[in-house]
Amino acid sequence: MIDKGSEGRSRRALVLMAVALLIPLVIGWVLVWNGRDDDDAGLADARALWEAQGLTTYVMTLEIEGMAGVGSGTVTVRNDAVVDVTVGAGSDFPVYGRTVPQLFDDIEQALRTGSVSQLTWHPELGYPATARLDPEADAIDDEWGFRVNDLESLTAP
Repeated sequence: MIDKGSEGRSRRALVLMAVALLIPLVIGWVLVWNGRDDDDAGLADARALWEAQGLTTYVMTLEIEGMAGVGSGTVTVRNDAVVDVTVGAGSDFPVYGRTVPQLFDDIEQALRTGSVSQLTWHPELGYPATARLDPEADAIDDEWGFRVNDLESLTAP
């Protein structure tokens, strides 16, 4: 004979266990999507600030970190096109030239298809100062990061 009281307690226990398992999932989902919205808003605000500067000719030190190590160098950009890349001493690999708009595009792509962390913006000029990108959520060894240092305009103010 089944005790009706124990059957009711068992059901309540199962319901409580299910709720206890679902709460962290819901909270995690909310935090991930809210964070993504914040990153999207931050990206849009930073890009607008950068574009308001009107800088299309500049030089910057760019450090790129990936599976092969760390590469660093000086990237010279004229009219939004890379015209020179000088590899820094001690680089594990040559730095490929990227413009600031291309770095924005890299971040935007990773936000759409993968993830972005350690994202910071230059407070006055708006360019991405640091980022860790995982462009493809399910791919292995595609993660990379960058740091922009010493960006200077090459045009007279």
